[in-house]
Amino acid sequence: MPPIISLTGRRRPGHSPHRWLQKERVRRAQELLETTGLCLEQIAPQAGFSVPQPLRLHFKRIVGTPPSAYRAPSPLPTTEPDSVKGLGLCYGWLRLAVEK
Repeated sequence: MPPIISLTGRRRPGHSPHRWLQKERVRRAQELLETTGLCLEQIAPQAGFSVPQPLRLHFKRIVGTPPSAYRAPSPLPTTEPDSVKGLGLCYGWLRLAVEK
């Protein structure tokens, strides 16, 4: 469960708490993209999004580039939870094509 966030003293005039929260979630996603090999389906819940699509939209709006372009050119090794090993859930069409 994510920690409870206090907005006291963090709000700037003209910025809603919701906008601040979106920016914090995107900042967390940036951190995970930079330091892990996790896919967006795994990063989204850790950054406070229920599914990856809103993360993609907010990320592009706030950062100016989609998450896929933001990640370093040589991503870190990926880790696959035992529950999804071999299913290709986080690696998309590329992994499925390679396994065929």
